[in-house]
Amino acid sequence: MSSQKKMIADSLFGVQIICTLVFGGSQSFRMLTTAQGVSVSWFICWEVFLVLNLVLVIRAHRNQPSRVTRQTILSYTLWTLVGTLNLGVMVWKG
Repeated sequence: MSSQKKMIADSLFGVQIICTLVFGGSQSFRMLTTAQGVSVSWFICWEVFLVLNLVLVIRAHRNQPSRVTRQTILSYTLWTLVGTLNLGVMVWKG
């Protein structure tokens, strides 16, 4: 991969991380005031999906480590933490 393509890919990865934090943070703050229209079962299913994908990508990274698998691990880890935070806020606020 050329250095220009790596820079574009890394930039898009950075945008993805920023969007994850913005979306997750805003959702958490919103759910502190109201959880209207938010489904607990959806968050639980989403968490299961994220954890399964995280396990798969960690195994893939152990088999063949690369920059892409490291970024994917970071991405799924961050989404899992955001989902857990949102689920925790939902359970805490009832």
